[in-house]
Amino acid sequence: MIDWNTFPDLCAVALLTIAFGSVSRRGLTPGARLWMVGWLMIVLPVLALIALVTYYSSEIYHAAQSWRATALARQGEEQLDQHHPDEAISLIRSAFLLSPNEPEVFRALAKVLTSLNVPGATLYWNLVLDSGQATDDDRRAAAECALHQSARDQAATL
Repeated sequence: MIDWNTFPDLCAVALLTIAFGSVSRRGLTPGARLWMVGWLMIVLPVLALIALVTYYSSEIYHAAQSWRATALARQGEEQLDQHHPDEAISLIRSAFLLSPNEPEVFRALAKVLTSLNVPGATLYWNLVLDSGQATDDDRRAAAECALHQSARDQAATL
């Protein structure tokens, strides 16, 4: 996201550059030429950065959401390992709201639901397995969950 609080500052720098440019048409002294080059060296990279961030803002935003959701999911798993299910649920819920299609979030959600013996936990284990990022531990946990919930036919296919 662009920090719009700096926009007035950028406009001021751009206006000063334009002012130096208009002065340069009348003939530049060596000192004024140096100032003009300095302003251009400041303004052009800033404008390029703004253009890049604007162009890639959607991808940057989604990557940041995914990164934050993964971090929250891992914190939730740590809370679950420390036997704090309420904190774990809160963190994993936040992660799910941030990025509902993230495999790490599915994994954390499946672990919480499995630990609480919620019947729908196998659904989330299937999402983890279908994501292509499943580990052997994930497959083992999914099979144990399915067996525990009397879904033997499903456990056999895992």
